[in-house]
Amino acid sequence: GISWRDASMFWRSHVDGAGNEYSLNHLHAIEYEIDLPAKGNHTAKKVHILVGFGLHCFTRECQPADLACEHYRDDREVRTFDHDRYELSKNLPGIARSLSGRKIMFAKNENYTTIDVCTLTGVAVRYGVFFNLRRLKHGSPGTIQLIVQSAYRLDPAKPEPGKGKVGFNVLLNHALQGTRPTKPR
Repeated sequence: GISWRDASMFWRSHVDGAGNEYSLNHLHAIEYEIDLPAKGNHTAKKVHILVGFGLHCFTRECQPADLACEHYRDDREVRTFDHDRYELSKNLPGIARSLSGRKIMFAKNENYTTIDVCTLTGVAVRYGVFFNLRRLKHGSPGTIQLIVQSAYRLDPAKPEPGKGKVGFNVLLNHALQGTRPTKPR
């Protein structure tokens, strides 16, 4: 079940054609708090962050050769379960909790990105994590909804998918005010 309204996402396991089950419990919604220090005209505050992980974190676009047993659907679309994305997605809860200490860049479509280096089958890979955040309209005034929209191995031949740099605390302050930071040109 998924509720985009409050980031409460709970994914059912994927079962492939051979009966192998892939648990997605690590991508169920998480929450944590962060102390936002006073800076400029912003006072210190505690921010409650609700994190949801989207379907694109463990699936890819369907291709004609994909078997139907590899399809995974939610209430909006059908995609193909991707074993590479699935394995890398096990890092996402830790990445989401450590955003305040990471380099964050502006990405397309009002998203932000951070790049991680993960090891997959003994090989270091660049892992792009794309997310957005906004103040939760209901509930306490200091609650932010952070949705990891997509995450996947980056093509080493392509440049980084983001530009500019923005701090996580800056993003939180903007989200709390209902504004967005200025994107670099």
